[in-house]
Amino acid sequence: MKKSSRKNTLLGRVLLWGSLVIVLSLSGVALFGYVWVNRYLKSDAFRDMIVRQLGKATNSDVSVENFSWSGDNVYLAKSTFNPEKIQGWKRIEAEGIQSSVDWSDARKGLVRVPIISMDWLRVNLSSVNEPPPNVSLDIDASPSAVSIPSWLKGWIPNRTEIGKIEVQSFELTPAKDNPFITVTGMRLTGNPATDDGAWVLRGESGEIKFASQEKPFRITNINTRMDARSLAVNDAVARWLGDSEITARGDLPFEKGKSWSFSGRISNLDLSHVLSKDWQGRLSGVLEGDYEINAVTLKSKIRVKNGIAQNMALLDRVADFTRTDRFRRIVLDEATADIERKGDAIIVTNLVLQSNGLVRTEGSFTMKGNLIEGTFFVGVSPETLRWIPGAQGRVFTEQRVGSPPGFIWTTVRVTGDINKPSEDLSNRLLAAAGKALLLDTPLGAAQTGLDVLGGTGAPVNGAKGVIQGTGEAAGKAVETGVDLLKGFVPIFGK
Repeated sequence: MKKSSRKNTLLGRVLLWGSLVIVLSLSGVALFGYVWVNRYLKSDAFRDMIVRQLGKATNSDVSVENFSWSGDNVYLAKSTFNPEKIQGWKRIEAEGIQSSVDWSDARKGLVRVPIISMDWLRVNLSSVNEPPPNVSLDIDASPSAVSIPSWLKGWIPNRTEIGKIEVQSFELTPAKDNPFITVTGMRLTGNPATDDGAWVLRGESGEIKFASQEKPFRITNINTRMDARSLAVNDAVARWLGDSEITARGDLPFEKGKSWSFSGRISNLDLSHVLSKDWQGRLSGVLEGDYEINAVTLKSKIRVKNGIAQNMALLDRVADFTRTDRFRRIVLDEATADIERKGDAIIVTNLVLQSNGLVRTEGSFTMKGNLIEGTFFVGVSPETLRWIPGAQGRVFTEQRVGSPPGFIWTTVRVTGDINKPSEDLSNRLLAAAGKALLLDTPLGAAQTGLDVLGGTGAPVNGAKGVIQGTGEAAGKAVETGVDLLKGFVPIFGK
């Protein structure tokens, strides 16, 4: 019994010590593996693997500086990306890169990086004539490429999954031969898209500057998608001049031969921000409208709210002659137009300007350089013409189907230099007035009309004898009457 008891005790001790040896061995192996893995994570091999995965995600060659660890957090002082092929950008630089690492799927060979934050990120766009540098993505950072014990290879991750990128200050620098757009100071968030190499980008604050505009746009928010082919703007909202707001959506292709295009809406733009100082006291109002723009044309439908025209010598002369003070300060109850710009030509169609109960203008015109050519339909209330002899019976005689009631109409053609355009209405009014005074009324009434007109300061004394004379031909009388009236009927300029 004693021998059996001793054997059992010895067996128990062997089993116990054997178990301890196994436990210690496994612990030692685990400890060795843990130490080795930690050393590997801080090694150049692991850094190269991270670099390789970043390069794969962006189709570029990647370099990093000061790659360091603190627990599960990693820090990179600077990283640079150079494209593997033509992608529309030639260089990306980032500074102050920080991220935490999730090792929960490391056994599956995957390292998750939930968020990468950057202090600063700059993207330099490339010229269409600028080839990408010759880069190689042949870095082999898989576990088999380094001296890893075979029993540990299954524990070493060889893939990286990035969940989100946050940038405190983002900059976009245009190519030298196409300085279309510049971005500065934008806070940017990026998420990988479903297809390889594409990113969904969301930005806020900062400024966007277009080469064609002197003032930058102050970003409220912008949502885009960027891949090797283009930057697609799904929606964007920005503040512009004063408190005006502009929205945009469109596409900025990186491929040669494809043009950019955008569309959107502008609202609450005070005209004082776009008029010269000379005109700021004459025209006022708030502009809004929709637009479409590309490298060739600009199309827009605009509307001016609360429009007012005042402090113009022309309006004062019209007010004096028509004896209608409302012409001195015209309130534009309706002001709309379609505008298209092609090169140096501006085409305005569907123009409507109306001051209720006073005047309405409809029409279209083209401006090229300093030249203007257009046709307008001008409607006025009959009351404004009662002091212009012959105007209602001989000039404002047309009908406009579909236009608001209460106006009588005529056609006006405008041509010449934009600063001093010529129009055909003044001469027709002069001729109509001359005919009315000299042909349509008794001589006594004509005399009275000239006396009334003389009260405006017109040089009529020399013409009274012409009207009172009896041997003059009607044509000559009309010609003289026209010359007489030219002194005080410059309603629309000369």
